[in-house]
Amino acid sequence: MAFKAKASKAVEGSNPASWSVAQFSSFYTLNRSELIAHANRIVKDKAKAEEITQEALVKFMLAAPRYRDWE
Repeated sequence: MAFKAKASKAVEGSNPASWSVAQFSSFYTLNRSELIAHANRIVKDKAKAEEITQEALVKFMLAAPRYRDWE
């Protein structure tokens, strides 16, 4: 099952390379529960799934500026 990210009005149609911290926060808030659920199906440990999800967001935030041509 693939993950389909939800987008708020603040980030919809924009390139993650240009997102502010508030926009990343909005993205995370909208998608957190689904991301954790997806990770939990893989690792079968809720605490570890939460940790993995948070680490993945940090990596996404750090990598986003390198992807100017996102689409």
